[in-house]
Amino acid sequence: MGKLLSSDDYLELITIDFKQQPKKVYLDSSHEAKKAIAKIINKYSDIADYRTYELKKLLCDFLERKGDLAKILAKTYQLYCLGYSFLDDLALNYGLDFSCYLKDLE
Repeated sequence: MGKLLSSDDYLELITIDFKQQPKKVYLDSSHEAKKAIAKIINKYSDIADYRTYELKKLLCDFLERKGDLAKILAKTYQLYCLGYSFLDDLALNYGLDFSCYLKDLE
């Protein structure tokens, strides 16, 4: 099997500090990880394919009741706001409510 990542990309991923100490530290490391992964995905893959995969997974998880349904519905609203207008019914009728509910819990 061939090498999937360059040495530099691999090193960038494994050096991210994932310590879950205070909430801010965790959020910062999570943000850094997402940035690094997005950069690598852009480099090695077509971003449209990745977005399609993400959306399919989100909708399948919803239909199969896998994971936190409140977060899944809130994510549909976030995607709707980013231009995924075909999610309007799900996002506006349910996702918006859960998005506000989860914000109130923070």
